[in-house]
Amino acid sequence: MLRLILLAAALLLSACEQTPTGRNQLALVPDSVMTDMGRSTFAQMKRRQPMSTDDAINARVQCIADAIVAASRRHYPDTAAPERWDVAVFEDPTPNAFALPGGHIGVHSGILEVAETPGQLAAIVGHEVGHLLADHGNERMTQQLGIRVGLMLIGLLGEVESEALFQALGIGAQIGIALPFSRAHEREADLIGLHLMTA
Repeated sequence: MLRLILLAAALLLSACEQTPTGRNQLALVPDSVMTDMGRSTFAQMKRRQPMSTDDAINARVQCIADAIVAASRRHYPDTAAPERWDVAVFEDPTPNAFALPGGHIGVHSGILEVAETPGQLAAIVGHEVGHLLADHGNERMTQQLGIRVGLMLIGLLGEVESEALFQALGIGAQIGIALPFSRAHEREADLIGLHLMTA
């Protein structure tokens, strides 16, 4: 048992990385897995959701995304980032944008009602690219896997029989672990996004 604990500790320490802002993080999912998941998800979205056919809107979003990606290479040269970025505008009134691992940026047409200036759109796209540069998706997935493994170990080692207790532990882990990291991720993506927008 002690060997297993020492091995787990060594793996965790070797997987510790720093985000572009210098925050320590634990990201255990291989980059190739994250990239494949991002590529597959984006391809499915492009097949299932209507895409914008407005050339002016597509050109505007592509121009901003290109500028943000170029700024990310200048501002964070040591951060691993995709060589090629795929940008798509979806016909969706929801004011939203997102970025997926592997270099995929999605913008809903509804966000253009909120982000009226190039600077506003650049801050939004920069925020989403910030999530990718800081590897937040990997970190969140690692947290979720860790929570599940922890609950499983408690069940195996602690002989916990009550399903209600397991549910309470799961909720406590979500509130105590996942949510604070989520807020930290949003603050970090805001900071990176503002740097990219001003650059």
